[in-house]
Amino acid sequence: MSFSEIFFLGMLSLVVFGPKKLASIGQQAGQMYARFQKISREFKMQLKQEVTAAAKAEPVKLPPPAEVADRKSLGTNLLTSSIPALHAD
Repeated sequence: MSFSEIFFLGMLSLVVFGPKKLASIGQQAGQMYARFQKISREFKMQLKQEVTAAAKAEPVKLPPPAEVADRKSLGTNLLTSSIPALHAD
């Protein structure tokens, strides 16, 4: 946005809302922006803590690739194998 566009919007909002209401709107917008920054900062800190904790935790052990290949060759579907009603007889 150019300076002239920002100036025009400022003058238009001053005419529409008036000086008292415009000051109140500006204050509310500033408070909302500060609250958004605080929430964003807290989210980043918590995400960083979770990533750090996950990095320190024991890694998840996956089954060896041969075992996965054997299940595929048998035609076993992991989603339906534990639900008897979905097996076709």
